[in-house]
This record gives sequence, C-alpha cells and structure tokens, in this order.
Amino acid sequence: MKPFSCTLCDKAFSTKRHLSQHVAAVHDKSFSCALCDKTFSSKHYLAAHVDAIHKKLKPFSCTLCDKSFAQKVHLTGHIKAVHLKLKPFSCTLCHRSFAQNLNLTRHIEVVHQKQNPFASRLCDKSLPFSCTLCKTSFPFKSDLDLHVKMFHKKEGLITHTMHKAEEPSDPSGEPTLLFHAQ
Repeated sequence: MKPFSCTLCDKAFSTKRHLSQHVAAVHDKSFSCALCDKTFSSKHYLAAHVDAIHKKLKPFSCTLCDKSFAQKVHLTGHIKAVHLKLKPFSCTLCHRSFAQNLNLTRHIEVVHQKQNPFASRLCDKSLPFSCTLCKTSFPFKSDLDLHVKMFHKKEGLITHTMHKAEEPSDPSGEPTLLFHAQ
C-alpha cells in the first residue's frame, strides 16, 4: 500500500520522505543553468551538469585503459561492460545479453517490435545518412551502420556517397558541417 500520493502526477509512495524526494527531484526544478535552458532539483545536480557538459570535465579515469568519464557511475558501467565483459540484461525473446538496460530496451524496440529508434532524434530536420537499400534516414552514421547490420546483413555490404549540407549550426550554436547521402 502506498498512502502518499503526489498531487502533481499519478505516482504514489509508501513514505512521506519518498514523496518529498520525488517532488524535489521531478517537480521542483529551481536551479537553472546560466549557460543553457536546463533546470535541476539541486545545486549539486546543477554543478555536475556544468562540469560535465559545459566545462567538459572528466575526473573519473579508468585504471585499465585511457578512458575518462564525467560521472563515477559511467566509469563503473564502462569497467563492467568493457573490461569485465558483464552483460546482465537478457532479452526474454531471443536470450541475447547486453551490458546496459538501455541497450536491451533499444534491442527489443528495434528487433522484436520493429520500431525505428531514430525517427524522433532530430525534430523536423532532414536526416543526413540514408540507407541505399530501403531509403530510411538516420542522424548519425553509427545509426545507419547499426540499421544495415540489423536489417540488411543478409543483403551484403552497401556503399554510401555523401555531399555537404548547408546547416548553420548545431544545438550548441557552434558551426557544423553535415553530410547527406546522395
């Protein structure tokens, strides 16, 4: 039984403390980043955001390779996945295993539910990489490569020709150069 309900959403909690933590984390975002439009529920989360995103600090270094991370949780995940080769998240439909739950979720959506995981990544902008076999477009070459591997691997390798696209800037305001498949 969860007697403490949030008045701002449909969540319920077993203790008043958990309800208060939920409201602070989800609904009370009173700490704003001066460098972008993001808001946070605590000064700590705001500082972590500024360090990782705007200052590009990566203080957590892997002792087994030369990779560094902005957050300790990302370093821990890296060590488990890359160096210990742990894959604790298994698909109940095909028994394939993944290092991260996010990758399992994406696998289920793409492979078993046949969803296009790339459709909503870039608003209404044209997507710069297109599959020459089915004309599906993607925001990143890695997404196109994954698509080809998952949906067309029996059809063999394909080649892609690119040309420059005129795009003024990326979301950070920096000039960018995109390439479109011809």
